[in-house]
Amino acid sequence: MLAATLLQFLLRRVLQLSFDFVDRSAGAGLLWLVMLGAAAGAAHGSHLAIDALPVLLAGRRRAALAVATTAVTLVVAAGLAFVSARFAIAEVGFSGLFGGLSALAMPVGFGLIAVHAAGALLALRGGARGEGHR
Repeated sequence: MLAATLLQFLLRRVLQLSFDFVDRSAGAGLLWLVMLGAAAGAAHGSHLAIDALPVLLAGRRRAALAVATTAVTLVVAAGLAFVSARFAIAEVGFSGLFGGLSALAMPVGFGLIAVHAAGALLALRGGARGEGHR
């Protein structure tokens, strides 16, 4: 992406020549990179989190907060996956297949985040029953 964008910049400045697909491809690549990066961050627990409240709580209250925030993450991510999937389908009709493939990054990324949240929620439930996860 970086090489194609740099080449596009140089072609514009030197030859006053431009290729539309380079800009569109770089934008699509960036969108996929961001969404898959967010999903990977969620899977590894390295995503942004507000961690002041759990520090103040102990025991069952901390566990209940973890379950509640993970459940909210699941609902929000699943909802965003659903509406962004509808957007991606509409984008195929509006911008063609390339636009739809670009927009597909959003439901894939949010879907992966939702799947991770569901797995984390099951692990938290198992831990609350004393089972843990292996």
